[in-house]
Order: sequence, then C-alpha cells, then structure tokens
Amino acid sequence: MARVILGKYIGVKIPEGLTDKEKEEHVIADILSRSTVKVSERDINDRARRMAEEYALRLTQQGLSIEQYYAASHTNEKELVNKMKELAKKQLKGRMLLTAIAKKEGIAATEEDFDREIEKLTIRYPLGREEVKRVIQGEEAKRLRDEIAVKKAMDFILEHTAK
Repeated sequence: MARVILGKYIGVKIPEGLTDKEKEEHVIADILSRSTVKVSERDINDRARRMAEEYALRLTQQGLSIEQYYAASHTNEKELVNKMKELAKKQLKGRMLLTAIAKKEGIAATEEDFDREIEKLTIRYPLGREEVKRVIQGEEAKRLRDEIAVKKAMDFILEHTAK
C-alpha cells in the first residue's frame, strides 16, 4: 500500500500577512488535509528520540544538562520523547509529502544545486571544497540531494499558490 496519496497541491490559497515560515507551514497543512500520508509508529518514535537528543545537545551547548532540565520541568526522558512525538509526526508527514511532490513533478537536485550546498558547507565548517566532497559521499550525498529536492518541491508549491 502506498504511504503517500497526494491530494491537490497546486493553487493552495495563502492568507495575507504570513511570514515565509508560516506560509510553508500553511501550505503543508493544507495539502496534508487533502492527502493521505502514513507514517509508522517506529519512524515517529525514532524521530522523537533524535529530537530529544538534539534538544539535550542544545542545552549542553548553553551550559545546561538534560538532567537539570528534567529536574526543573519535573519530567524525564520518556516524557520528553512523548512530548516530541506529535512534532515528529508532523515533520515526517511534511517531508514525505514534499518528497512525493518532488517525485511526481520530476524535481531533483542538479549538479549545480549540489555544488551550491557543498559551498555552503565549506563556509559552515573549516574544510575545503574537496574535503567536504570526500566527506559527503554515498548515503550522505543522497541525503543532501534529497534535502535539496524537498526544498525545491516547497519552492514549487509556493510558486504555484492561488493569487
């Protein structure tokens, strides 16, 4: 059975006065309301755990520990992961939707797109272009290309909204 059945995604109406991020969230929610996207509980749980780990890392970078967070918020790891599940589900569905749109519309990362992203990584990390290309190979290169296609699918949707 298909995991994504796309509904109408061309001509979404966007209310006036939204920020770029709000526009993206609005079109995804609108398209999801007309589509069927199935995400496994395992994928949701895995993503929620990664989100909790990322949150703990951000706290550490700010000089706090996850244990301090748990003490201050009267919670624990299991509750934090459970709190992250709804957002994880929303993110996964949005990504699956955009991936399906990219596939249907033939949207993919070009070599120029890939090279631009490599260039951005050389700015973020103290590595030269060739070093970054050596690191970003195989699955990492595929992940980066998929990420580019997802961004381009979002741009496509936004370009084809109702005026």
